[in-house]
Amino acid sequence: MKKRKVKRKDGYLTVFLALSLPIILSLVFVLLDGARRNAIRMQTEFATDIAVNSVLAEFNRELFLQYDLLMIDTSYGAGNPSASNTKEHVRKYLEKNLSSGGVRSFRKGDFTGTSLKDLQLSETRFAADRNGQAVKEQIQAYMSAEPVGELASGLLESVNGFNGFGFDTSEWARRKAENEEELRKGLEEARRRREERAGEDGNEEMPEGEAEASEAASYAAANGIDEEHAWDPWKEVNALYGTPILKTVLGNGGEISSESVRANDYLSHRTPIQGDGAKAANSHHYSEVNALLMNAYLNEKCGNYRNTLEKSRLKYQMEYLLYGKDSDRENLEKTAETLLLIRLAANMAYLYSDGGKKTEAKFWGVLLSLICFSPELEPLFTNAILLAWIYSESICDLKALFAGEKVPLMKNSGTWKTGLLSIFRPGLSSGHSGSGSGLDYVGYLRIFLFLENGNTRDFRLMDLMEMDVRKAEKTENFRLDGCLDTFSVDAVVSGRAGYECTIHREASYE
Repeated sequence: MKKRKVKRKDGYLTVFLALSLPIILSLVFVLLDGARRNAIRMQTEFATDIAVNSVLAEFNRELFLQYDLLMIDTSYGAGNPSASNTKEHVRKYLEKNLSSGGVRSFRKGDFTGTSLKDLQLSETRFAADRNGQAVKEQIQAYMSAEPVGELASGLLESVNGFNGFGFDTSEWARRKAENEEELRKGLEEARRRREERAGEDGNEEMPEGEAEASEAASYAAANGIDEEHAWDPWKEVNALYGTPILKTVLGNGGEISSESVRANDYLSHRTPIQGDGAKAANSHHYSEVNALLMNAYLNEKCGNYRNTLEKSRLKYQMEYLLYGKDSDRENLEKTAETLLLIRLAANMAYLYSDGGKKTEAKFWGVLLSLICFSPELEPLFTNAILLAWIYSESICDLKALFAGEKVPLMKNSGTWKTGLLSIFRPGLSSGHSGSGSGLDYVGYLRIFLFLENGNTRDFRLMDLMEMDVRKAEKTENFRLDGCLDTFSVDAVVSGRAGYECTIHREASYE
């Protein structure tokens, strides 16, 4: 019987496969585990990015449409703003994306098996943080695309001219009070002397100066000035002093908005919600808006007496920015008072430098002093006439401004509109006449806003934003300080085999 020969090389192959297979399988499992880990990380990154962008897309539509600001209302219309509400929105989107975006294995199982383990929302920046930094940066971003160079340069020129004159708005009132008191005392003394002279027994001679007084009175009467005006040259000015300035300027025909609010209900009158000071990581690196661009933004977005906006709750918004009163009427009245002070100071600076007009005033000052038998009071009468003339011209200026006409910041003989006798006639100057050059009503407002305290103005602007957004349907509880534009997300996602992935994202509008 022959012995069968066994080939030894068959055994070698069996041993080789037995030794290689564990190594190959280990490699395969390592690759599969690495693929799973990378898939989990990729899925987590995609899901987090989608969740963050979905939340950013929930910006308040009314705020964007009216003021071009992108802000997330963290109350979501419920009237209880909180970063925790936004956190829950991020969680909802993230969990939805994780549950529907898993990679399926060949057994139709979830290859990654991801689920949200922990979520933190931090580094929030709300609208009112750091005196409205988020709002100011977004205004800068919006206005940087606008061609406002010429508009801004024109404003800067007007502001420089305004500051260059260095008006003292209290000077006219101070001079009036001093002159009026001295003239009152002088006239009382003159009247006393006249009564004493008239009561002397046996005095049949014509009182000293009677002829000159009679002649002066006749000349004054021929020009519509009675003796009562001589004894009280402030009669018309003081009568107007007791009349509300809007009635003086607009009369009974001026239409004034009756809109009003409770200013205490808005942002500038409450302690605002604060975030934890995050800085927006935008690609453009916008800074806070500068004063010129802010002024251009206010001119574009805010209405005023000469240009009201349908969208606005208060119609005179620029006036509210200056004075913050509860009603349009109150804000307009304060604006008129400020304009009057400016025009009084400017017109006084010119009139006291005009020799011709001072001579004219001196002529009538002499006449009035003769009528009152007090030639020594001529300087006081002359000064009273000049100050009353300044007031008459200033009221004329205000009428022109409120009618939409322009008034030069500093007058000259060609742009001075009132005659001296207007101060003795009822109602002073009833008409108005502007000029083709100078500043109009809005031009003056823009100067005032440029010079206004920045933080005060900016918080009042945020008041207006709240007012206007609350006009829209289902937004009556809107709070701007409850809106944020920047936040950070830290998400911890767990996958199969105990693997965890941590993702950090910073979210802001670019």
